[in-house]
Amino acid sequence: RVVCLASVMHHHSAACHAHDADYAESKLAMVLLARALSRGDLGRKVDGVPVNPGAANSDIWRHVWAPVRPLFRVCVAPVFLTTDQACASSVAAAALPLERDGDGLPLYLAPYWVPRYGCRAAFEYVGYFVGSGAAFARVPAREHEAAEALFARCRGLLAGS
Repeated sequence: RVVCLASVMHHHSAACHAHDADYAESKLAMVLLARALSRGDLGRKVDGVPVNPGAANSDIWRHVWAPVRPLFRVCVAPVFLTTDQACASSVAAAALPLERDGDGLPLYLAPYWVPRYGCRAAFEYVGYFVGSGAAFARVPAREHEAAEALFARCRGLLAGS
């Protein structure tokens, strides 16, 4: 089993028609990698589980301007997850029995309660913490082509490092 750390930001990738989306595209690549692994598209079939860790009050916000960072942390503390809570969906993906979608692929997991129908994406940003629950991954209509383009971009970036 491979846990692929995605993010709610995958909903905003260029492959899903958003702008200025390098981070979002890297998170979409994780969703697509999990799905490709689970289908056996990359060789051996392995359960790939995409997870959203949630909005965490962590060092990911280190880019916030230093003079306002302490105030920022205080302001987000009531709604953002602790770093321990943000690990819950990843731990569940690694250790608990997997739920699967209609195609037999492991479900995308998020730390918040997400409704089964309606405006589901809104509940992935911040919400009622449940530890780990099924959410939904937004996958481009041409999934295989989008995956190959993102994987090729990753290979190119790695070759240049």
